[in-house]
Amino acid sequence: MQRISFFLLLLSIFFVSCNSDGFEEHELGGNLIDNSTDVRLIDTFTINASTVILDSIPTSGYGNMIVGRYIDPYLGVVSANSYTKIGLGGSFKLEANDDPIFDSLILVTYYNQSYYGDTTKLQTIHIHKVLEEIELEDDGNLYNVSSFEIDPEPLGSKTFRPRPYRTDDDGSWYNLRIELDPVFGEDLIQKAIDRDEILNGSAEWENFLQGIAFRPADDNDAAILNFRTADTLNIRLYYHETSSDNSGKVLYHDFPVGASSYMFTNFNTDRTGTLLEDLVEQEFDIKSEDTNDLTFMQGGVGIMTKLEIPHLDELAKIGLSGSLLKAELVFYPAQSTYDEDIFRLPSTFNVFTSDDENNMLTALTNPLTGSLLSATFFEDVEYDEGSYFTFDITNYVNTILDTGIDDEESLLISIPSSTLSTSMERMVLTNDDKTDFEFKLKATYVIQK
Repeated sequence: MQRISFFLLLLSIFFVSCNSDGFEEHELGGNLIDNSTDVRLIDTFTINASTVILDSIPTSGYGNMIVGRYIDPYLGVVSANSYTKIGLGGSFKLEANDDPIFDSLILVTYYNQSYYGDTTKLQTIHIHKVLEEIELEDDGNLYNVSSFEIDPEPLGSKTFRPRPYRTDDDGSWYNLRIELDPVFGEDLIQKAIDRDEILNGSAEWENFLQGIAFRPADDNDAAILNFRTADTLNIRLYYHETSSDNSGKVLYHDFPVGASSYMFTNFNTDRTGTLLEDLVEQEFDIKSEDTNDLTFMQGGVGIMTKLEIPHLDELAKIGLSGSLLKAELVFYPAQSTYDEDIFRLPSTFNVFTSDDENNMLTALTNPLTGSLLSATFFEDVEYDEGSYFTFDITNYVNTILDTGIDDEESLLISIPSSTLSTSMERMVLTNDDKTDFEFKLKATYVIQK
């Protein structure tokens, strides 16, 4: 997030106002250019703001194991459950004559420094067996609303205080170790001794253990945690041998995490009793005037803020001819809805065009770099009241002026697309037209009289 200290520029420029049906005009710098040209700041466009939710967003293929639960004062109970396949890790065989003895079965994973919520609280994670095949949808994805049947009895559980930034003495990231059912571990040792086909081929192994699920305890109110996977998440079977050359050594076999395409997170929220209790379908908008002049954004579940600017094309009706110098979309986080520790502001945002059913169509991009358009943060350091974000949407507005406005098109402001599928970060936005803290479009326009 680009932080720029909040400041006021004192300009020796005379403002003259006049009204239009859709907006108000302000004349700037009349004595700086010839009398046939005006430079006007137009900043009172009508903007209709609402909150919408996407039907689903893909969460597979990101290589993230996300789990946790907390209660948000605005968005209700927020939880994340993750599913993944577990590989065989190569054929696993033991010799009965070596007298192998089971020691423990441990799930090992590492924090990746990403979390959302309160990590000072105790929380509990349960590991469950998945009881049906984890299958991809026809498009090759799994989604935030996908789920599979699990064994109701946990394979293992752990209650702990997360330490996402902790490192060991050697500088490596701290791991989380969850002890799993010893009966299951002893069964694996016996199967290895018996040369059971389950431990000889991946297909047989997948039929035996179709996957595992990470679930938070139902009474957790702490944080959503993000764990590394790739080469770090595995189930480690510890054993020792008493009648071989390895006698006295700690031995183990690793069952690694499966392909990332089959690893996904089920995100969900229970918004009962909140301002967004009725937000259940993508086609449905909840207007800001029905939510105490607030709108919302939240990753994971796909909550976005929708903006309609019905009079945008009226810019072209001013004067004989004109040219847009700059168009800036301004929006404000609602005071007292965020902090530096638990409900942190997102680093930035992206903006998309959408249709009348709230389908995301096209991402607005920077015309110079081609990268996704990102918001810039201006922080009110002195008073902590007027911090705001801006998008430079000059290119988008110029397109509207050239081609006309589509009455069914609107804009969606979203958590960055890079983290929309892997984070529950959120923001509450204010849209109170009785204050200065409402959505604004500021257009600087050069007009030929």
